[in-house]
Amino acid sequence: MNILLFNQEDIIEQSKNRNIIRIQDERFTHLRSRKFVLNDSLRVGEIDGLCGQGTISKLDKNFLEIEYQLINKPPQAAAAKLILALPRPIMLKRLLVDIAMLGIKDIVLLGTKQVEKSFWSSQLLKEDNFKKYLLKGLEQSCDTVLPRVTLENKFLPFVEDKLADFATGKIILAHPTATELCQQPSNEPFTLIVGPESGFTEYEVDKFIENGARAVTIGKRHLRVETAAIYLLGRLL
Repeated sequence: MNILLFNQEDIIEQSKNRNIIRIQDERFTHLRSRKFVLNDSLRVGEIDGLCGQGTISKLDKNFLEIEYQLINKPPQAAAAKLILALPRPIMLKRLLVDIAMLGIKDIVLLGTKQVEKSFWSSQLLKEDNFKKYLLKGLEQSCDTVLPRVTLENKFLPFVEDKLADFATGKIILAHPTATELCQQPSNEPFTLIVGPESGFTEYEVDKFIENGARAVTIGKRHLRVETAAIYLLGRLL
């Protein structure tokens, strides 16, 4: 944790001269494990708001209070959006952390033929249970702005009716058998599409291309989804 994130529920005092939050959940446990003590300073940030500095003003066995001031904007978001065929939940947890660290703010989790239907009933996707993994990525990268995750379990309605509105800049489809190599970054916005472990079907590839995507490859190696997604984002960014 490189920044302590809080929300409105944590604020116990807010005025022109004094702002205080009370932390009493797993964040408190984490801070105690890092040996923070009274009057120590640390980075703080309000979720979807500004960043700043805080000082521990009260320390109890069950909670701590931090007096803070927010003066800085969070890091600039990446000029990219991601469309990801829904991976298995254990992989998705790791990916959400990494994606949030890279500053991606718009993510679509998409259903395709090769995505197992059981993935959609995972508890991870219910009641925003994935939010804590996004927060971990923000805490690592000193960011405050939560990515927006949209669930689209029907392939064709999304590609034909929603892709154009969602996408920004070039639409880049990662496909191992494409003939065009993935290029180096051009500082232009883009939307990256990454398929499931077994890849997109030819029908799905054709539909993406019909709706404005350009298929590219990074070579003959077939990578795991979590490796391919982060590698491609890093390369293109």
